[in-house]
Amino acid sequence: MKNFKLLLVFLMACFTKTAIAQLHFDGGVLTMTGGSTLSVEGDITRTTGGIASDGSNNKLVWKIGNTTTAKVAPFISATGTYIPVTIQLAAGGSSDGSVELNTYAGSTWNNDTYKPPTVTNVNHNGANNSDKLVDRFWLADLTGYATKPGVASLQFTYQQTEVDAVGNTIVEAALITQRWNNTTNKWDDYFPTSAANAAANTITATNIPAAQMKAWWAGVDGNRVLPVTLVYFKATNRSADVLAEWQTSSEINTKNFELQRGQNANQFDGIATVTAKGNSTTTSDYDYADGNPLVGTSFYRLKIVDKDGSFTYSNVVPITRNAANTIVMYPNPSFDVVNVRVAQDMVTTNALIQIYDTKGRLMKTARVVNTITSIPIAELASGQYLVRIISGETAETFKLIKK
Repeated sequence: MKNFKLLLVFLMACFTKTAIAQLHFDGGVLTMTGGSTLSVEGDITRTTGGIASDGSNNKLVWKIGNTTTAKVAPFISATGTYIPVTIQLAAGGSSDGSVELNTYAGSTWNNDTYKPPTVTNVNHNGANNSDKLVDRFWLADLTGYATKPGVASLQFTYQQTEVDAVGNTIVEAALITQRWNNTTNKWDDYFPTSAANAAANTITATNIPAAQMKAWWAGVDGNRVLPVTLVYFKATNRSADVLAEWQTSSEINTKNFELQRGQNANQFDGIATVTAKGNSTTTSDYDYADGNPLVGTSFYRLKIVDKDGSFTYSNVVPITRNAANTIVMYPNPSFDVVNVRVAQDMVTTNALIQIYDTKGRLMKTARVVNTITSIPIAELASGQYLVRIISGETAETFKLIKK
């Protein structure tokens, strides 16, 4: 009986695509090469042996429908090590679909030299992050479903040599999974809950929504994950300040953002530090108002700092301000006094300055008699206030932070 099973596996390896009802490995090895697809309906079982895949274009298409029992794909490495991929679907999917699975390794620690199809980089902050990646990639996707199920659990297995290879600097216990979004070309838009078992050489992700199953996965040291993409950074010129705004799509181990300003596009000084969410799988919005902007043309950018000390920069945004026509409120934040500088025409009209708390209560009033009006605020409680400047039939409102 054993010889028949070996022969069956050999014959299947000769075809690009083979559909069978059931497959059992009892010492045999099915080697997939050259973009082979193995289609299976029914069970795959194993005593020894398994599926050896040595390339990124091969795949096992396993029609498991909407079964919620764990399914084990018996992959083996080129050296014969058993490295299964286990997938367990969540309830709710239709019964007409399949899972697509594959795994393959490269010949060196440098994953950048053998990236999967559609994957354009394995970078962290613009630099090759291969020293923090397991030297293997995994394909895990859903296909053919009218209603895709979520994935309750997805477990990848690696070889110890794929972590310990010279060139890698991986903290094995900190390994997590990341998946490549082949629509937006990002690694960082989704981070599943995942955990490593260093003794078993596995990384397990749980509770993955159907929409987040998009093909290729990597194992990465969670202390330095693949890139966090800044969705946007912009600066807006307002009468009394410059408002800097930015958004991240997700964050892992992000420490803070340093808002920088310069008189030219090459030399910058930090003017504010904003604490990052640190770890987030959803979009996060940030803003900071520069209450003492420079007159003329200045430039703004973000320095994005990770907890490991590495950093990267955003795009640079130029801002031009005309001193004669600009309201400037400074310092902001302020502890004891805030100065409001206005144009001469507001002096002529005796513009009114009002300070309100967040409940709409009027806390301070001052009349403009010079181009610079100083308003004592030491007695105000710490927090956020609104400064309203009324000149004739026009009014402008600005945010003030009291320390």
